[in-house]
Amino acid sequence: MKFCLPPCRSLPQVSFHPSATSNCRWLSTGGRASLLVLVLVSAKICPAATILYEPFDYSVGGLNGQNGGIGFSESWSASTSSAAVTAPGLTYGDLQTSGNAVALPNSLNIRRRFDSTGLTGNGASYWFSILFTATDSQGGSATAIPSFFSDFNAGNGQSAGFAVSYNITSRTNLFMDARIGGSIRAGTNIPGTDYYDGSVAMVLGRITFSDTVNQDRLEVWLNPTMGETPGTPLFNVTGQWSDAGVNNAFYMNKYDGPDRAVDEIRLATSLAEVMPVPEPATGVIGLAGLAVGGWTFFRRRLPTIPTTGSRR
Repeated sequence: MKFCLPPCRSLPQVSFHPSATSNCRWLSTGGRASLLVLVLVSAKICPAATILYEPFDYSVGGLNGQNGGIGFSESWSASTSSAAVTAPGLTYGDLQTSGNAVALPNSLNIRRRFDSTGLTGNGASYWFSILFTATDSQGGSATAIPSFFSDFNAGNGQSAGFAVSYNITSRTNLFMDARIGGSIRAGTNIPGTDYYDGSVAMVLGRITFSDTVNQDRLEVWLNPTMGETPGTPLFNVTGQWSDAGVNNAFYMNKYDGPDRAVDEIRLATSLAEVMPVPEPATGVIGLAGLAVGGWTFFRRRLPTIPTTGSRR
């Protein structure tokens, strides 16, 4: 949680007697610390720099036309009515989650525009995350390709985007690749024990824009550890992205194979905002208790203010 701290001299809820010196210099070191705790509790919370967030917090049923989440400029558009909100939602470690998930049938694409005005300038960098799971109800391979900053009107969805292919080719193998502007820049096989066991995976990525030709960058990690800075990325590729203007969108294809569900789609300006953890309630309560104690100490340090008409 972030707080905006006003300077000590401009606290709106504290009145000082004129005899007190300016800038709170009369406070002892302990008083300053207590006052700071008080300010932390009552301060205004800064808005998070989250650009897109979709927790699929809808009732179980069709996805097409749903219009929740944060940052999107219009509702979901699905190529088939069988794209459905399903319960429960996916979880991943301590990741803060809400709502349900969306189940993706075969031969499907889903897409949703967002306003990218001012977001794609030279040097701009963004993090994204998305959760996946698959179960072996149909057999065969399972390909899902989420793409950010894609062209809403493009036939295949990835012609302008930063995309990651998450392709379960067999029960024991995952193939992933990284794409910029529709071109595959790198790919690798990732052997596993059982990719159909319903376990949840996180794909984490960072997009960086550049005005230099072929220097737009996509970095990708698989299953990062919550609360830690990710290490060497699975992919670190460059290429040329084509701006789709007002048609920039989140777009995802799902071709075939096992049942697939996705959830918790995030795009933000920092790693912490795409891998958030719940705030501990006990910490907030403890902080409030410190504030009360600090305020009591603070008042004891105030000079005595004589009442009107009293003798000196």
